[in-house]
Amino acid sequence: VDLVRGLCRDLGVRSLRALGLEEGMVVEAARKAANASSMKGNPVVLGQECLEGILARALDGRGAASRSQVSAPVEVRAEAGGAQEWLR
Repeated sequence: VDLVRGLCRDLGVRSLRALGLEEGMVVEAARKAANASSMKGNPVVLGQECLEGILARALDGRGAASRSQVSAPVEVRAEAGGAQEWLR
């Protein structure tokens, strides 16, 4: 995680907050993300509650959550392959 944070810093990747995302926008942003075509290729189905949590963590500067920190139920797509290992 530190390596990725350093890379983002070195490349000047701005945070979601710096790009204008605010707490009041999290629910709508999560809804739009859930319906985005890019989510169809994700082997783990991320529900509304999970996506909201990811965005809230990002806004708070807490970064990505580990599987043990995700309280929302997740579903693995049947064709997911290796995703089952991550969920254990």
